[in-house]
Amino acid sequence: MNDTPYYIYEKQLAIFNAMKPGQRIEVCLSMIEDGRQLVLDQLRYKHPEWTQGQLIAGLAERLYGKEFPADKMEAIRQSIISFHDTPA
Repeated sequence: MNDTPYYIYEKQLAIFNAMKPGQRIEVCLSMIEDGRQLVLDQLRYKHPEWTQGQLIAGLAERLYGKEFPADKMEAIRQSIISFHDTPA
């Protein structure tokens, strides 16, 4: 999807390029965290009954599901759920 006019894109790029490297990193990390939170919010909305471990496993599956065979992804899911939902 690309609904930003090119002249706006150029302005955004100029602002980004004018930032100090540390500021750019902060902006990028903030965008990554915003995306992570958006996915978690979507999962919470679709599955209000899920535990914290299931939510984090769902996030991992959304981010990395295509990088692992289904059986390995399921093992990763179960490991994440066990880690987060097992009392210390």
